[in-house]
Amino acid sequence: MRINIRSIIIAAAILAVSALGFFYAWHLHQKQQALAMLPIRAPILMYHDLSASQDPSTAQDVWTVQAGNFAKHLQSLQAQGYTSILPHDLAAALQGRKKLPPKPVIITFDDGLLGSATIAEPLLKQYGFQAIVYLITSKVADSPEQRLFYRDAPCLTWPEARAMLQRGTLTFGVHSHTHPKKAADTAAEMQVSRDLFRARTGVRPDSFCYPYGQDDADLAKSARAAGFTTAMICNDEVAVLDHDTNLLALPRVSVFGGVQNFAVQVPGSEQTIPNVAGWNVRNTGRPLPVAPRLLGAGLPEEKTWLPETRLGPEPREWRWPVSPGADLKKLRLEIWDRNRILLLFAAP
Repeated sequence: MRINIRSIIIAAAILAVSALGFFYAWHLHQKQQALAMLPIRAPILMYHDLSASQDPSTAQDVWTVQAGNFAKHLQSLQAQGYTSILPHDLAAALQGRKKLPPKPVIITFDDGLLGSATIAEPLLKQYGFQAIVYLITSKVADSPEQRLFYRDAPCLTWPEARAMLQRGTLTFGVHSHTHPKKAADTAAEMQVSRDLFRARTGVRPDSFCYPYGQDDADLAKSARAAGFTTAMICNDEVAVLDHDTNLLALPRVSVFGGVQNFAVQVPGSEQTIPNVAGWNVRNTGRPLPVAPRLLGAGLPEEKTWLPETRLGPEPREWRWPVSPGADLKKLRLEIWDRNRILLLFAAP
């Protein structure tokens, strides 16, 4: 039996072309599916440090979140069906290379403080989330014995960062080398901090976080030139991924710290105003901006939320219109962060 080499080659070529065609069609379909999801809300939460629950030394520190509150935040995200992604997932989705989950969230930690390993990592793992930590590379020591501090808080070391990368719950970006206040200095440090991180970990970081929320077009150009594909600003708003999103100026939701003690007077059966549910509310901890919400039968859907307000120790009376005969005992008062991402308190 003679083997026709030419026929075999032709058949193999046809199979290869068919396979390439199938792969291209599949890839195009995946890209179309990913892009068809846009625009999509993708809140990026901005944390800094965490502390032991009810730590009196951080009771008024706006950027230090109590561990108990952080756990409540993760519970809230989980209950709402959020799935954590990382900044590079946004870039992949915008290029049509990845389909995002229906409710994505990015959890970020600025400054590279030790609390991200000792407090955040176990809680993130417990609730099934990932996060990214942005390091100030000049504050990362070579060993725990040489540990450095930023804002009086201990920073991570390079061995700790490498171990965290291996575990996979936390990944890293860079937050400049010295956390400078001038944009020109930040631009000059981008490549330095990126190269240093790669030299110490073997990983090339692709996400940058501007110190002090610096945000201008020149900085974005510098970030792109240094090889970063995403970069974080502040702005305290929810990021929306769309075809024209600037990945080098992604806004984040500020997560405020300090002790939060919400005191709520549950409404009784008597009503001073007909068809109105009234609640007396205050926060005896650190004041913060909140979004009040009331849920229950007899409440018009369009009237669920009240306008954002700043809640401190001074009592506030919140009122909602309810249908005649509504059972006030079945109403649920909720206090959310001003961007309506994190449930901070609920009664009953």
